[in-house]
Amino acid sequence: MKLAQFTLQSFNKKEMHKVVHRLRELAKIHGAFTKGPVQIKTKKILIPTRKSPDGEGTETWDTWCLKRTKILFYTSIEERFLRTVLRENIHKSVDVSIVFTEK
Repeated sequence: MKLAQFTLQSFNKKEMHKVVHRLRELAKIHGAFTKGPVQIKTKKILIPTRKSPDGEGTETWDTWCLKRTKILFYTSIEERFLRTVLRENIHKSVDVSIVFTEK
């Protein structure tokens, strides 16, 4: 069976879940087999930043945190479904990659 693996990643979790929900709706409309979504562990990116702008005085630091969420989603390869997905408007903060596999 040929499958399409969608990998979605974003720093904006809410928008990414909207995209996943829309993909599942489209798959259901076109009768494509779906498996997932499978959420992968959230990656935290810590950014230590010096508070003092001029470098004088005591060393005080702030730590900022970015959280990147990643989701895997599998569907069967249905031509009409894939065409619809490629035409779909996807929020610019969500990165989508499609890999075709055979199982």
